[in-house]
Amino acid sequence: MSRYVEVILPLALDRTYTYAIEDKQLQVGCRVEVSFGRHKRYTALVTKVHKQKPDYEIKSIENSIDTEPIVDVVHMQFWLWIAQYYMSTIGEVMKAALPSALLLENQTIIRLKNPDWRIQSQLDEKSYLLCEALEKTELSLGDIAEFLEVKSPIKIASKLIEQNLIERKDIVVDKYKVKLEEVVGLADEKELTSYLDMVHRAPAQRSLLMSFFQLRRDADQIPVKSLLKAAGTSRTILKQLVKKNIFYIEEIEKSRILSNDRATEFLFELTQEQRLAYDKIHSAFAQKHNVLFQAVSGSGKSVVYMQLAEHFLQSKKHVLILTPELSLCAELFSRFVKRFPSQCLLYNSKRSSSELVEIWKTINTSDEAFIVIGTRSSIFLPFKNLGLVVVDEEHEQSYKQQDPSPRYHARDAALYLSKMMNASALLGTATPSFDVFWKANHKDETQNKFAKVSLDISYSRRPRTGIYLVDLKNAYKKKQMQGVFSKELLSKVDQVLANGNQVLFFQNRKGYASFTQCNSCGHSPECPNCDVKLTLYQHRQALICHYCGFEEEIKRTCSVCKSDQIDHKGIGVEQIQMQLKELYPDYTIERFDRSSSSRKDTGMKIIEAFNRNEIHMLVGTQVLSRGIDFLNVGLVAVVNVDQLLFYQDYRAHEWAFQRLIQLAGRAGRSDSVEGDAMLYAQSFDPHHPVLQWAVDYNFNAITSSELNERIQFQYPPHVKIIRIQTKSKNFEANLRAAQYLVSAYKRIPGIKILGPQAPVVSRIRNWYLQNIVIKIQTDRNSLHLRKQLKRMENSFNAVGTFQGVRLAYHIDHI
Repeated sequence: MSRYVEVILPLALDRTYTYAIEDKQLQVGCRVEVSFGRHKRYTALVTKVHKQKPDYEIKSIENSIDTEPIVDVVHMQFWLWIAQYYMSTIGEVMKAALPSALLLENQTIIRLKNPDWRIQSQLDEKSYLLCEALEKTELSLGDIAEFLEVKSPIKIASKLIEQNLIERKDIVVDKYKVKLEEVVGLADEKELTSYLDMVHRAPAQRSLLMSFFQLRRDADQIPVKSLLKAAGTSRTILKQLVKKNIFYIEEIEKSRILSNDRATEFLFELTQEQRLAYDKIHSAFAQKHNVLFQAVSGSGKSVVYMQLAEHFLQSKKHVLILTPELSLCAELFSRFVKRFPSQCLLYNSKRSSSELVEIWKTINTSDEAFIVIGTRSSIFLPFKNLGLVVVDEEHEQSYKQQDPSPRYHARDAALYLSKMMNASALLGTATPSFDVFWKANHKDETQNKFAKVSLDISYSRRPRTGIYLVDLKNAYKKKQMQGVFSKELLSKVDQVLANGNQVLFFQNRKGYASFTQCNSCGHSPECPNCDVKLTLYQHRQALICHYCGFEEEIKRTCSVCKSDQIDHKGIGVEQIQMQLKELYPDYTIERFDRSSSSRKDTGMKIIEAFNRNEIHMLVGTQVLSRGIDFLNVGLVAVVNVDQLLFYQDYRAHEWAFQRLIQLAGRAGRSDSVEGDAMLYAQSFDPHHPVLQWAVDYNFNAITSSELNERIQFQYPPHVKIIRIQTKSKNFEANLRAAQYLVSAYKRIPGIKILGPQAPVVSRIRNWYLQNIVIKIQTDRNSLHLRKQLKRMENSFNAVGTFQGVRLAYHIDHI
């Protein structure tokens, strides 16, 4: 009897497709190669195997890729929840979940069809050269472009296809390659004595053989490179031993991800406060509660994480630790891998595609338990026996995926995953997000989804970092400024440096200056693709758009009036660094932001150099505040704290407070810091209540004030928010589409609608944007509303005038 499969494709499609199969062993969760559309092949994932033949003509699968499932049914249900909750398609979730190397690539191959192609006399030079090359071998379009030195080889190929001289073939290319390593072993363990006799008169061979014995310990095989290096000899000597049948050489699969190192002596004893917190967390887990772990900076919460991880590993259960930032991910991993070298895996975008596949396969097939430390995509790993999920720095906004779809929040998705898999969940932070804090403290038991555990004393028992405010208005008035620094701040910098400690400078602006402007005519260069001014980057001598990457050279004269009176507006981290180098020429001053730490391991190298005191001052953006363990910082300087207060968002004050407290936590983290650690923040409004609450570390005061305001103006956690964004290349069409949707949404009872309204940046990559905000009460069935919105989207898509308009949904909008 014929059999069929339902598959999902890594495309923005919200349904499965049916194919016929012959492979009787094919299971749900296996990948197959399918033909879809006219000339495309894709990696599809089997979601169902059945015998019900559709009443329409179907294709057969092209090839079975897996013999065993790479995703189980539980994780497919998790994918489906992501798709439904965040209003994406299941295909988009599949593409986000699987490492790219598991999604075999479609590649077009061109081959010669007519061996008598030379009869065709109308061929131009490039067509002739192509046919001549195809006589020898098939070529990809990329190969043809390189060979003919053309940007668009498809034009040449299409012409020859029409003439029936060549043909195209679409194949699927496997991007994952097993890593192989040459190893050497003894041909026969029983012949050791005779082997020694055989090399008695060959000192180089004998030395190599003895090196083998010294290296192998419990292993039967030694990597060839390691053996030759240890013996200090050449491959020629090794070949002589192979020829004598003493050694054999073979290639074996080598792990890219697991260390063979042994655990270092990582002895630690929890402090009394840490032990109490650990016990409370375990007690909450036993009662099936999620835990909000509010631990002050420097209290050693990562040590508590480590102790928890060890407990779950002993129970043969996986541990997932999420981090919001690549640099924090690498730093936390470096600590954990010392304690758990063979059980600790790092999963983030800095790893190669092959490394990500190996981690996926290891988690999917191994009976061992592992600790995975990773960024938000780690939630999709195929854990079979997940015991603990930790979301470190849970308050960070970067846990929310913005583009492309699915636009999920990794913290919330991780909580749902832990519930599905009956795992424990821990949210760790010194400054909880206000909605999580509210849930953990709410009096109504039906809403209290978290137990709250606090750790209020730093590991070193040092006093907390003092937060001080510098009045910039007063400093400018009294001429107490040097560049962008007040003399009061610089005196503290001098004091800290004299004590042998280090300084962090925080400025939440990239580049050298926010924009440039002509003082003669007022012209300011803007991005041609986006509704923003170009940011000046001095070290690259370029004006750059942060949204689309557009770049142009710095012009010394105005492009409009040709004046050379060009001014720089706004202070970026590059300018801070430059001014500091002028003030402190004898000190090493480096930058730490996304552009300076974008390459693999660069960010970690900067942190390590800083902790070795090779760098005296570090200038950076918000990545500085994200839980990084700086050992010798005596002072944190916030150049302009007012920038944090005035974002156009209802959470601006929450984020500003969190950022200040987190920055303060980077100072005074060890006994090497002489005197009291300090944070100095420069402000034109030092009496602002948020700044005063930060000075007092008054978390309860700011949460009470902000949450009361959110009740009054109907913002989360008291309501849920869905933001719908329309985008089109045509401004008028986009505005009409947004207005049409608002009219349709108004027919839905019990919701509040705001907009349409253009965002602050109203055009990105030549797409015009409009925002619509829907507010709903928390007790309302939001799944029903999301289904209504999807039905309305289907009706919207049927309107011809809106064909070029796209919709994006942001659930629990951040």
